[in-house]
Amino acid sequence: MTKKTEEKLLDSSAGHYYIKDHFVTFTQPVYLQKRQTQKDIRPKFTSQVFYTENFAELYEPNEHHFADERLSWYEAIENGELKPNIDQDGNVRLLTDGLFNSKHSEWCKQIEMIASQWIEREYCGSSRVTENSKVDTILGALAQLVRYLPELQEKQPNYFLDVETYKIGVTLQGEGTLTLLIGGNSEIEYSYAQRQEKGSVRISGIAKLTTNIRNSKNIWKLLNLQGVVK
Repeated sequence: MTKKTEEKLLDSSAGHYYIKDHFVTFTQPVYLQKRQTQKDIRPKFTSQVFYTENFAELYEPNEHHFADERLSWYEAIENGELKPNIDQDGNVRLLTDGLFNSKHSEWCKQIEMIASQWIEREYCGSSRVTENSKVDTILGALAQLVRYLPELQEKQPNYFLDVETYKIGVTLQGEGTLTLLIGGNSEIEYSYAQRQEKGSVRISGIAKLTTNIRNSKNIWKLLNLQGVVK
């Protein structure tokens, strides 16, 4: 074989192996890069599912049930089925006769008993001339309090009657003490106090939730002052 022929064959073989080696080297990183891309996607997908699960926790069956009960409560108020009145025995009743809902009854029970004691005290301690106006003032405050019972009764409230204004007071304990005064209109006086290492923090004002019954759920904005709300 001549020298020129050997050089030609060597050049041809070198070219063949160069292409083959280049092909193998080229396909391998592409395959590895694809595998790496899949690994990168998985954590992002897991994170999204985790977020979705957290979002779903806001709408657990119990939360749905409470929202439904509150909605039916508002409907009962709008239909005149939840209206404070005094029965023939002198006791305060919030639910009208014939309307029964176990959850609604639970919300009403405590305040009905306390309000009955207030009314009885006014009947016994006031003259006939003034007692009607005082009782009417209490019933007017109860009519407004009824709007917020679903939220309040979930937070273990303490009720009292303000003897100067005959507004109904509500105290709630959390990180501090929140006091609400509810009268015959849609305004709520609120005062929040929290003891600090030195002195205390006090916040007070008037919240206007309008006459729209369904705005009553916004009471949580006041309750959240001292961490009562979830």
